[in-house]
Amino acid sequence: MVRRKASESPLAIYCWFVQVLIVLSMVAVVIWLITKPRNPIFTITAIQIPKSGNRSLTNETLRNNSVNLDLEITNPNSGITVCYILIDVKLYNDGVLCGSKSLGSFCQRQRKTVTQEVLIDADREFRAGNAGGGARLRVRVETMLKYHSILSWKMKIHHLGFEGFVRIGNEGNLTENVYLHKIPLTH
Repeated sequence: MVRRKASESPLAIYCWFVQVLIVLSMVAVVIWLITKPRNPIFTITAIQIPKSGNRSLTNETLRNNSVNLDLEITNPNSGITVCYILIDVKLYNDGVLCGSKSLGSFCQRQRKTVTQEVLIDADREFRAGNAGGGARLRVRVETMLKYHSILSWKMKIHHLGFEGFVRIGNEGNLTENVYLHKIPLTH
């Protein structure tokens, strides 16, 4: 008669099976953390508030109450494309909404940066309050987006909000680049 070894007992086989499940679970968690999408980075690189008169800009005329800003959008993900369904840019002065602009939908490939020129038609009270320059404005960006990974898993729509404070110099220009930070959205 052949004796059974201790390693062939049912308890040892169950322990081995549990160890394999734990290792596979840990590998799955690491893969999930690597492929988890990061939020896009929004930066205001230029802003201009014309002092007076009309000025031509890319076949559009800046009126006295217009604000022109350059919004740089960076996709920090590798292997993940970001598709923006809607981007709303809102401009606030002393907590009061001065103007807003919606940008069209587009997709941004992995590790790419796009600059969008945004022309906001601000209200007249904004222009009257900032005639002398040196203003501090709040820019808020609200977006709806989808992430598309290499494996093309179906992703849900994400609602994200970003905002930052912009200091305008006496010449009506941006004093430094402003990185917008993520904020919670209230609906």
